[in-house]
Amino acid sequence: MAGWWSFGGAFLLLFGILVSYLYKINWIKDLRLEGDNKTVLANHLESKKRKLGKLPPVYPNGWFALLESSQLGKGQVKHVAALGQNFAVFRTNNGTVRILDAYCPHLGANMAEGGRVKGDCLECPFHGWQFRGSDGQCDYIPYADKVPHVARTKTWKSCEANEIIFVWHHAEELEPHWQPQTNSHVSNRTWRYHGRNEFLINCHIQICVK
Repeated sequence: MAGWWSFGGAFLLLFGILVSYLYKINWIKDLRLEGDNKTVLANHLESKKRKLGKLPPVYPNGWFALLESSQLGKGQVKHVAALGQNFAVFRTNNGTVRILDAYCPHLGANMAEGGRVKGDCLECPFHGWQFRGSDGQCDYIPYADKVPHVARTKTWKSCEANEIIFVWHHAEELEPHWQPQTNSHVSNRTWRYHGRNEFLINCHIQICVK
């Protein structure tokens, strides 16, 4: 009998290893909607009544993760709302990540929703204005012979480290004075990826939950 139990345990162990190797488990759970409808509504209304008072800047200065590198392919653009901002995060065809304000300064279209990557530029889906990812300057207007110098949008400093795309936020808009520390096991891919857990919660972006 003991032999059968040992055989069964070894079989389950090997089966688990095989499943984890073949199938990547990505578990995403939205904890913001836990509980019944009345509890969710009560928590929402309670948060509306909070008063800020005299506090330091709402968001601290530093690098903040917006996306995993694998979530943004070449020629793709994604809309990310974070740090009280709306970002248009796109990757050029040569692999460079750029971040612009999501809303076009022309008529306010969200360039991350339906916009197209053109070289180092992001093209607005409404009227085809193209804004450079390097400095935010409008590079091309399809129906105009000359592009006004004032036609520009805000750019955000970005970098990639440990397969994560970061944006630099500073309350006084100072340049980055440090870079996220990289892990050699991630950059050299000596660690094998088997999946991840993602939990969505209501909290300040600086709070780390262990």
